[in-house]
Amino acid sequence: MAITLNELTYEVKVLKEKKDLINNEINIKIKKNEELELKISSLKKDAKGKYNEELDTMEKLYNVTSSSIVNYKEAIDKPYFGRVDFRERKKDCESFYIGKIGIMDSVEAEEVVVDWRAPIADLYYSGIIGDVSYEAPDGWIDGELKAKRKFIIENGEIRDAFDEGNELIIKGSNGDENLIDEFLKINLEESSSTKLKEVVATIQKEQNDIIRAPLNSALIIQGSAGSGKTTVALHRLAYLLYKYRRNLCGNDILVVAPNKMFLDYISNILPSLGVDKVKQYTMEQVALNILKMKTKYISKEEKLSEFINENEDKDLLIEASRFKGSIEFRDILDNYIEFLEKREYENIYDIKCEGFVLFKATEIRKLYGEDMKNLSLNRRKEEIRKYFLKKKKIVLSQVFEKLDMFYDLRVKKIKRDFEDSEDRRQMLTLVYNERDEKKASLLNKYKSIIEENIKVYNVKNIYDVYKEMFFNEEIAEKVQINKIPSELLDYIKESFNINDNQKVIDGDDIIAMAYLISKINGIDDKNKFRHIVIDEAQDYSPLAFSMIKEICSMESFTVVGDLAQGIYFFKGITDWNVLKEKIFDESEFIYLKQSYRSTVEIIDYANKIFRRQNLDFEPSRAVLRHGKEVKHIDVETQKEMTMKIDDICEDVLSNGKRIVAVICKSSDECKKVYSYLRRNSNYSWTLVKDRMDDFEFNFMVIPSYMTKGLEFDCSIVINENSYEDNIFDNKLLYVVLTRALHFQYIINIKY
Repeated sequence: MAITLNELTYEVKVLKEKKDLINNEINIKIKKNEELELKISSLKKDAKGKYNEELDTMEKLYNVTSSSIVNYKEAIDKPYFGRVDFRERKKDCESFYIGKIGIMDSVEAEEVVVDWRAPIADLYYSGIIGDVSYEAPDGWIDGELKAKRKFIIENGEIRDAFDEGNELIIKGSNGDENLIDEFLKINLEESSSTKLKEVVATIQKEQNDIIRAPLNSALIIQGSAGSGKTTVALHRLAYLLYKYRRNLCGNDILVVAPNKMFLDYISNILPSLGVDKVKQYTMEQVALNILKMKTKYISKEEKLSEFINENEDKDLLIEASRFKGSIEFRDILDNYIEFLEKREYENIYDIKCEGFVLFKATEIRKLYGEDMKNLSLNRRKEEIRKYFLKKKKIVLSQVFEKLDMFYDLRVKKIKRDFEDSEDRRQMLTLVYNERDEKKASLLNKYKSIIEENIKVYNVKNIYDVYKEMFFNEEIAEKVQINKIPSELLDYIKESFNINDNQKVIDGDDIIAMAYLISKINGIDDKNKFRHIVIDEAQDYSPLAFSMIKEICSMESFTVVGDLAQGIYFFKGITDWNVLKEKIFDESEFIYLKQSYRSTVEIIDYANKIFRRQNLDFEPSRAVLRHGKEVKHIDVETQKEMTMKIDDICEDVLSNGKRIVAVICKSSDECKKVYSYLRRNSNYSWTLVKDRMDDFEFNFMVIPSYMTKGLEFDCSIVINENSYEDNIFDNKLLYVVLTRALHFQYIINIKY
């Protein structure tokens, strides 16, 4: 409930005090930086271009202070969003104000605003009034949570404030309505944005539990549309980097997203949370980085577009993509790697130099085939080579002993057979010289002999190595690829020929090649990540997960997705148990069913399509935020369609909203609708295409499959009746119908 006038007066006073303190801290830091600038300038002159430890320290301190100044200036208008009153056992009650960043009073050496990621801030998100505890670095802290208050602060002034008990009110199955969290409702009613925003003020308990989960396993999150799973995953990164800041940095983390436009859409969240240097790639980009290659490739979006636009070979296209992403195909690739390993194993022979055996084939084979079996093919050879080079002194001392014994016998024979004379002395000199020359030769040749005999498997062109598995009949039989249906195998082979002529590679093949090269060459530890976030995870194949597991050093993942939105059903995950049983050694599954995006009316409408999918989990539940019913509009002409769309846009803008998406099923249909809107609408429209890099437009025409993960103030769905009642269309339509925050229209057009 809203706080009383007296309480509000008190909070206004507190806000002023904290703003004054922040301004004072900014001035202190600016003055400190001015002093540092002078010091740095002086040290640079003295250093004369050479490394200076003190200079390095001063520059780092300057960067830290400069960053603090920027953060404090950004915080001045909204230094905090919440407050908890907590009485630790046997201590007095204290009030803690929670903000996006922690703010210190350098004079009193105390924190005046607590970072949202700090241990005590957990009480703001998950604590219930009464006896509580939270985990701190030194152990659990017990006490009593006396109050929890939430603030709406705009332009440095408190607009409103609420005390609440953290209950989340939803619409019951019987349609009854209950009181709603006013603070949450106000935030949810805000307009959409061209960039996903941070939500530190409105993180809910079930989201907070995910954000603060441990680092050491795979977290698999099945999140309904609008449950905030993407936002939660990114806030989790910010939390992990805060909690493990001594051992974890931005460079240790990777975010995998479905396409470049989606990466642009989420690009503001991490910087707004003070996180930088986190790598953000699509799955294909990850694969290309592993392969260290640049090439044109056929993306999954292009394949889906072909499918929707009724490509004549769509059945085989689907089957080929499903096969190339399957566990079965991963097993075939593993068979191929074993074939290459066996071929290398059979070519291992004794390593000899000057007639002496330095290492026996049996010893090398044991190292290669048994002792180092857990390493990649080439990593084994590299380790064997290093091992043999380290043994140079021991091995050669043993060889020299044999050499000395051999030449000692020759010397004895010469001394026995010949009397002392000039000739005998010359003969002995020749023997000694020959012995020393052989020793010198062994010393000089040892390294080159080892390197010549322990060669890494040279993959000049991984694409050719990969293709050989399909086209070489002997290999195809040994790896069992010829067991797939002949029609499918012929289609795959023909696709290789077509793509080669067009100088393009199938995206599915890029994933497979990356998996293959990682098993052949291995991944250097310096190129591995310690934590990986995979968004829209249901759209990636089991093989893609197997590939990306190769570049994670700790098997620490945050995997988020929604099976109900699995529009890449022909290659993606259809059951999370595949990841639990076939990919990850340890994992935890969490289900987010609460939807915070759309109104009750929009969610209820979308859930009708959800139920057609017959999934083994419940549909999403809407937070009690009502709006207009989903409206159906039938039009006869393109002119009438344009007039209706313009009317909708005008209504959206008059309600203080701004982002409108016209959603068509196929890219071909988008082109038709866009062509007419561009010429006749009163608004400026953008046609969203595959591989677009940014998301900076308010009025767009977008294909259905490109809307995944995005959200709009208003969705205008074109020709809902073009979606059939089948697995694919039901998933696609469900995605489309769960994008709108506030308004949703269905326009059926008769061309």
